[in-house]
Amino acid sequence: MSILINLYKNQYVSNIIKLLSGNVISQAINFLSIPILASIYTPSEFGVYGSLLFIINLCSNFIGLKYEVSVIHPKLNIDSIKLYTSSILIAIFFSLILFLGFYFFSSNYLIISLSSLSLFLVNANNLLLTRMQKFKTIAILRIVQTSI
Repeated sequence: MSILINLYKNQYVSNIIKLLSGNVISQAINFLSIPILASIYTPSEFGVYGSLLFIINLCSNFIGLKYEVSVIHPKLNIDSIKLYTSSILIAIFFSLILFLGFYFFSSNYLIISLSSLSLFLVNANNLLLTRMQKFKTIAILRIVQTSI
């Protein structure tokens, strides 16, 4: 028993447990919601939803140019915040370009561009919170995200 207490007191193990617990709870919420969603939506609606999510995920990676990943690496926090702000500005710019591009080709142009920007912001915030070592906040946000 004392080994478990010593492991939990270890900061590294404690952070892993915090992140893991958030993932486990969010996956349980997803798993438990499957029967409810299956009774509400048809398989073809799930297919449309899956296609839309694929496009949103792809566009989310495009609009940020993965610049948000650089937030973790600087030595000073002020540099991380500058990179975080720059990545958000880049994402907003490319999100507007995405909006204009999908305006001519898709009826879901507003949903795709706003959802891509929202997903980018979630990923950028997770990376900034990782940089600040706010692992409990990340776990709570992951659970809230899944619940919505």
